[in-house]
Amino acid sequence: MDAPISGGAAKAASGQMTMMTSARPAAYERANEVLDAMAGKVYRLGDRAGAGSKVKIVNQLLAGVHIAAAAEAMALGLREGVAPEALYEVITHSAGQQLDVREPHAPRAGSRLHALVGGRHLR
Repeated sequence: MDAPISGGAAKAASGQMTMMTSARPAAYERANEVLDAMAGKVYRLGDRAGAGSKVKIVNQLLAGVHIAAAAEAMALGLREGVAPEALYEVITHSAGQQLDVREPHAPRAGSRLHALVGGRHLR
């Protein structure tokens, strides 16, 4: 069985992780109760180990692209003189919204977005 997870520390603490699993039916029979207890959502993606890890890789690639695009977009706005608070407010209430931007701490020091734009102009 493979069973990679996604969701971060907050979802782990609340038992709301997403789990991408694949296993033989007999393994699922033995593990279903434990899987369901560990995660808020368990995806059963096939009957051979490996499919869960493949889906996790795809998910991580998409997350990375979104983070990089958000950092570049925010950096562009900052270079053009737009206030970070204004960028955050508009983006979190319009079509530009996505995971790393809508985190309440995104425009502040220490966030992933802050690190990706090299901390420029973000406080």
